[in-house]
Amino acid sequence: FYFLIYSNDFNYRLNGSNFIYELKNDKQRADNIGVSLALDYYIPIKDYLEIGLRGKVYYSFAGIETVSFSPILKLTF
Repeated sequence: FYFLIYSNDFNYRLNGSNFIYELKNDKQRADNIGVSLALDYYIPIKDYLEIGLRGKVYYSFAGIETVSFSPILKLTF
């Protein structure tokens, strides 16, 4: 996969007697290329119904970026 990194930044400063709040969403100039690996595990409930869990790891040149787990409901026709 190919992705761009966005940096969310919240700042405030004092301008005279007023506070000024800023929320920045800046795109950093580091483009990354990476690989993702997913593993699924299913438990059969019926002949046509399974529930499971998917684990996914995103890896780039900077190291492991994200680890995610999500539930899965699988119907077979």
